[in-house]
Amino acid sequence: MAVIRVNKTKNYTVMSNYHLRDKRLSLKAKGLLSVMLSLPETWDYSIAGLVSICKENTSAVKSALEELKENGYLCVTKEYPTEDNGGRITYIYDVFEKPNDKQPEEKQEHDGQGLENLCVETQPVENKLQYNTNQSNTDRLSTDKERKNNNTADADFDSLWLLYPRKEGKKQALSAYKRAIKAGVSVDTIRKGIEAYISYIQREKVKPQYIKMGSTWFNGECWNDDYGQHIVGMYNDHELDDVF
Repeated sequence: MAVIRVNKTKNYTVMSNYHLRDKRLSLKAKGLLSVMLSLPETWDYSIAGLVSICKENTSAVKSALEELKENGYLCVTKEYPTEDNGGRITYIYDVFEKPNDKQPEEKQEHDGQGLENLCVETQPVENKLQYNTNQSNTDRLSTDKERKNNNTADADFDSLWLLYPRKEGKKQALSAYKRAIKAGVSVDTIRKGIEAYISYIQREKVKPQYIKMGSTWFNGECWNDDYGQHIVGMYNDHELDDVF
């Protein structure tokens, strides 16, 4: 005969057995609900926070939350824009020890939103999860703006690279170009510098092997160099090849 002894400690949670005996719920959903009910009211809820204290990954946590929502343990309420919520649509998530019979009409409307940006506000009676749509939109706009800026920078550099006479060291040249743009140098300034360098090469008949590689020219910020006529005359014709 097997003997099972349960060794209890002082750190325990008192909760209803209802969800533990609900055959509609998977063990995963029961476990996640138990974890959420055991957390203190001051705990800052989020998807990332729940994942950090569970073995399961983000997808597993999200699917368990969806299961709890479908069976009434997680109720979604839609709040329309007001001065109190910053003038934006907000979704409030209520967690229950027993299924909530009255599901809000907005539940189906929110189903397409997903749970990826779920966050929670804790209240004295039960835990409330609040979906912050404003933060999600802000992050998305920031990412889109950064991607757009990178694409623009790459396109501008490609046009300059096509213009530059010695196309060697493109990767290093691109890095130097982006540093310059970030520091406030305009694309037009760099383009004029390249055009001035090309005019100098043609005027002085600089041999190809003495033309600066693209990486060298961009890293040296050579758009600031003076390619004027006064350079000619400082050296004898046979010395120019050695200088440049």
